[in-house]
Amino acid sequence: MRALHLAMASAILCACPATRALADEPQPGVAPEGNDEARRSALYREGIQLADAGRWSEAVMRFRQVVAIREAPQALYTLGQAEEHAGLLATAARTYERALASARSSGTSDVARAAAAALSAVEPRIPRIVVTLETPTQGATATVDGVQAAIGDPVRVDPGEHLVSVVAPDRQSSTTVVRIAEGQILRVGKTLGPAQSSTPSTPPTPEPVVTAAPPPERPPAKKHAPFPMVPVLVAGVGVAAGVGGLVLRLVGQSRYDDASRNCPGGVCARSSDMEAGNEGRGQIIIGDVLLGVGGAMVAGAAVLWFLDSRHASDSGVHASVQPYRDGAFASLSGRF
Repeated sequence: MRALHLAMASAILCACPATRALADEPQPGVAPEGNDEARRSALYREGIQLADAGRWSEAVMRFRQVVAIREAPQALYTLGQAEEHAGLLATAARTYERALASARSSGTSDVARAAAAALSAVEPRIPRIVVTLETPTQGATATVDGVQAAIGDPVRVDPGEHLVSVVAPDRQSSTTVVRIAEGQILRVGKTLGPAQSSTPSTPPTPEPVVTAAPPPERPPAKKHAPFPMVPVLVAGVGVAAGVGGLVLRLVGQSRYDDASRNCPGGVCARSSDMEAGNEGRGQIIIGDVLLGVGGAMVAGAAVLWFLDSRHASDSGVHASVQPYRDGAFASLSGRF
């Protein structure tokens, strides 16, 4: 089967006996005329070939001729499929509704199910025009493409251009060409002025084509700079080193002071007091070193914070930490 057969197979053929063809069968009690039925079959085959070639507009014309000769649920459904592929969404929906009603009245349940499913799928895609009056006007009536339309109610239309007109007694008529796309709802507001006098006047300027306004562009989302982890980590290690150094220095100072009291004049009677004094002095030295390292790291972290490219991008200042191969040192570079 070709394109249209495939589109129909899941909806109709799979639900029908193997002997049923895609084209509709003669209805019971109807004695078809040979010439019309032969022409109908030929038109149907031409429509299938055109659909296979993607020439949907021409296929629509053939299937409409098929339906004009003899209307049947299967032929209406096939026509609706072609109209939908051709982009005539509102037209296809109306054809599906006819196919559904015809199938239900004739008891063709498989076509009824297929038409109902197709109608449900195409409905959200159909654009709609809503004609409104900026100022209430008594007796005003509206038409869309020459067809009466209730003011304020959505009118299903095919995507493309449409002629919207509003008239009222003793008022100037208003006509506008609008353009609408698939799935859009377009509100066309009208204001009817007083009727023109019989005196010739300058012809009115044609109203511009109204199109559905595109959705407003959203401003680009503001990018948040990533959290500066390196300065925070360096500062954290520096604070830890400083606290540890301070604690170690206080402990060493306490031990040294105790040993000094037991060693008047720098002479210790016990070797343990001398060792305690030496250990305390060593702890004081190590504590001082840690305090110095911690303070330097905190200061370096502050420098990194202010020179970090994520906070100084406007000034063109950049900083980076680059470890050496042996991993023992790091270098700080910046562009000023």
